[in-house]
Amino acid sequence: MNIINNNPNINKINDRILEINSNKNEFNKNEFQELDLEFQLQDSIVKKQDIFNQVNSNLIQQIEKFYNYDINQLKEIRNNPELQKKFYNAYNATLYNNFYDIYDIIKSDNNEFKYNLEENKLKNITYEDSDVIFYANIKSLNGIIEKIERKRKNKLGKITDIVRGRIDCKDINKAQEIYNKLKEKLNSKNKEILEVDDMINNPRPDYMGRIHLLIKDRETGSTFELQVGSKNITDFIEKAVSIEYDTKENLNRNGTITLESDKLNSNIHDLCYKVTNKILDQNLPYFEKYKNMIPDLKNIKEEYVNIQKEIYEAEKNNQIDNKITGINKRIDNYVNKLQNIFRKIEKNDILKILGNEDNNLKDNRIPEKNKVNFENYSNQNKSTQIDSDGYILMN
Repeated sequence: MNIINNNPNINKINDRILEINSNKNEFNKNEFQELDLEFQLQDSIVKKQDIFNQVNSNLIQQIEKFYNYDINQLKEIRNNPELQKKFYNAYNATLYNNFYDIYDIIKSDNNEFKYNLEENKLKNITYEDSDVIFYANIKSLNGIIEKIERKRKNKLGKITDIVRGRIDCKDINKAQEIYNKLKEKLNSKNKEILEVDDMINNPRPDYMGRIHLLIKDRETGSTFELQVGSKNITDFIEKAVSIEYDTKENLNRNGTITLESDKLNSNIHDLCYKVTNKILDQNLPYFEKYKNMIPDLKNIKEEYVNIQKEIYEAEKNNQIDNKITGINKRIDNYVNKLQNIFRKIEKNDILKILGNEDNNLKDNRIPEKNKVNFENYSNQNKSTQIDSDGYILMN
């Protein structure tokens, strides 16, 4: 296997492959296959080229094996660095293969993509031009385990968004154009659209402006969950909301008092869709507990839908540029309203509803070690949320 570039990681992998081949007593077929896959990935990423153009039987076998893993086996992988490396080695390749083929369909003007490969994980691989931002990642092991437990699934294969991506477009018309391109060309990339939830042409009563796709990748045996939609609607529903509760007084050892603000950081979608729906459910105890707030909660839910509709109609009629300033003012006022209403709901109740009692929603903060790697993207996209593993959050 010849090395064309001087990437040290590729050279290191190649040296080990040569070592295995030169010493037949140490030859390990599984190790060779894993190293070969890792080499192909790193070489393809550096050269910005496709990794597979036909079925990869060895990778399909690995993916099928992982699909049958239960929660205990996944926890074992999470706690074992060597097993983690094998897991991410397989899913790095599936992520890149899906990303590259879609990127190759939608790219314009030969714009290149950016990526972050660290600690054996391919994170936040991104393509951007004037009309679209396409980013994709692997769901973290913590996120996978949490979802399997929350959804009460019995194996990894029941989760369809292990590798997933999102294409945020300038408006719903561009999103429709992208979707039409994917329908036309994915089959030529050995991909098949298994499911479509088209909320542009068939908007839900409370959610619109996006198309959700489940794509089967015949080259790797994996599924890829893709969302294509309006960036303006995405920015609205994912806009950060910080709720400040009572200020606490902490008595220090030296006798001084420190004031600490008790705060919960969330976003519009989680508060207005997830939390509000639970409180309005008459079969749950929250309904009785917060019955005096029911009218206010119904009003904010109605406005949550109406703001989406306003953006949706403005984009549909090509009027968004003229209306966006007024829409943004309305959104800012809406955030203030949310802060005042949700301040009256106990913080622990919100956390319980969202299933995040232990991590306080991870505060929606970008960890220090990841700020440099993705600084430019984060600066340009203020509403983007990145979790504690350095992954862009996709609901």
